[in-house]
Amino acid sequence: MLSALQEEFSLNCLGEMKKNKLLMLLGHFFSVLAIVFLLALPRNKYEWMQQLESSAASLPIDEGSGERQIVAIIVLLCIALIQVWLLIGAETTRQRLLPLIVLIFSILMLLGKWL
Repeated sequence: MLSALQEEFSLNCLGEMKKNKLLMLLGHFFSVLAIVFLLALPRNKYEWMQQLESSAASLPIDEGSGERQIVAIIVLLCIALIQVWLLIGAETTRQRLLPLIVLIFSILMLLGKWL
């Protein structure tokens, strides 16, 4: 009877470990996907014109650029929340390192692109 309880407990722990790893993997996946979105988000809606026409010296004035900055900040906050959640749930130092790296990279990337 005791060994059956121990076996059931170990199976529950194993299932919980798989669930935690899956949640960690999904958190990192969505964070990387959000970073790719931030990289693809243009600062100026006419930025694509300069890529097609390299002789264009300046871009037309974009009145709605503040909207893109707000979206970028909201996406960054989502990345930060996910990474802090992963950081809190991490059990080892190695598991704490990746959320810190992703969080710092996303903040620096956003600052470099928008400021």
